[in-house]
Amino acid sequence: GPSAPGVRELRVAKAWADTRAGDVISDVEARDAAGKLEVGEPSDDGQDRVYPLLRAAEGTELTITYRASGRGAASSNLALRVEPDQISGVGHSFLLLPPIHEPMPAVVRWHINSMGSGAGSASSLGVGTEVRAEATSEELTHAAYVAGPLAVAEGKGGETMVLLGKAELDVGAVLDWTSRVRGLASRIFEGDGAEPKAPPFLFVLVAQPGMGRAHDGAHLSRSFALWFDGSRALDPSLRIAIAHELIHKWIGASVRLDDDRGRPAKWFSEGFAVHYARRVLFDEKLITPNDFAEDLRRTVDPGREVRDDAYRRGALYAAHLDATIRSRSRGKRSLDDVVRKLLHEARTRKSETLPIALLRDAVVRELGEAAGEEFDEAVVSGSKSIVLPNNAFGPCIKRRRAKEMVFDLGFDPASVRGDPAVTRGVVKGSAAAKAGLRDGLIVLDSKLPDEGDPDKTREVELTVAGSRGARKIRFMPLYKKDVIRWAAWPCKR
Repeated sequence: GPSAPGVRELRVAKAWADTRAGDVISDVEARDAAGKLEVGEPSDDGQDRVYPLLRAAEGTELTITYRASGRGAASSNLALRVEPDQISGVGHSFLLLPPIHEPMPAVVRWHINSMGSGAGSASSLGVGTEVRAEATSEELTHAAYVAGPLAVAEGKGGETMVLLGKAELDVGAVLDWTSRVRGLASRIFEGDGAEPKAPPFLFVLVAQPGMGRAHDGAHLSRSFALWFDGSRALDPSLRIAIAHELIHKWIGASVRLDDDRGRPAKWFSEGFAVHYARRVLFDEKLITPNDFAEDLRRTVDPGREVRDDAYRRGALYAAHLDATIRSRSRGKRSLDDVVRKLLHEARTRKSETLPIALLRDAVVRELGEAAGEEFDEAVVSGSKSIVLPNNAFGPCIKRRRAKEMVFDLGFDPASVRGDPAVTRGVVKGSAAAKAGLRDGLIVLDSKLPDEGDPDKTREVELTVAGSRGARKIRFMPLYKKDVIRWAAWPCKR
């Protein structure tokens, strides 16, 4: 097209989310009207790997060919996965494109005959083996691509859901539910007015065997994609995961915050989305108080499965700010008003990225200068703990004292990895000590819980040397501890 003569480089995401496209691209070649166009050695520029074209393209047709392997799929669900009967991946994980910032005619064409007669294909740009659209390079890379056994459902509002793989879900019912939640979120962030004109939205679900209770997701251009275990029903945790990705249309996509160094504030994009995902569903009775409390424990309590402390810190602060504004205004205002103001500012500036200072200013307007200082300490620097009031989530959710089984190895695990391996740091009264472990024992063999196991409830087995030969010491690395946790409380809803 007309952009071809101006193309002087090709870019691929060196790292995006947990994908590594820079490691899977090879054999890059280019051709134009004059024939072969030499491609230089790649170099790294920030998050991208850049392949320079060693001369300007001639004519209006520039053809790029390259190989993208699926070896990155071992470490990421979002990476390119190529299997005999299906393909999936986010564009950032395999697309090498020229940086074209204006919308251009684009065609997504699939060749899926080898997958069998029942195979289908889709991307964030649409469903079918050939989809034409106007898109920028960023929109093409920030998109999901799937092919294989597809189930497709179409909604009344032009929304479409595709499911890749085998799952227990009714795709039509899940689409209706998801569309309803998207509408609820839209009313919170957009008000009662109509949403700005946008291309049809596509929901992409990928049933990935072996994920268990885990999931992965991303809000993308014109779509979101969610990876989950196909044996799951639309359980509360999966509902909250879907809501989380929907919230990113506004928090994270329509507005995001950068610090003074230009780094994205994950505590805002992710932490605020964590807060809103459960709140939207709870307020509309789409999850129960028990579901809400369990998600609180999972995402807010220290030591739980939150992948990044920024998620926890942001979710805590969002809840704290919401509760404080509601209390100060006697219910007339809430966090919703603050976020809507940020969204309005982003539209006015025609920039999705705003400085953190704008949120701080909004906090000061709502709650005073002391709240601004608290914001600096609790959120920006993370030097101050965020303590929520007991009524932060209303009458149905409160703190409750309980006894809980807590992981405790009871000795220093590094001691059994030494050479020689000699136990040390055995805690008096621990399960390890009660099983007969003490400092100074020579360890011949050890079986410890896998560090990747969030529960770490597998039995510990140590083979230690003794005067009468080797002996085994076994114990469960758990003990009961008095804890205070968020819990469901009897209430009227």
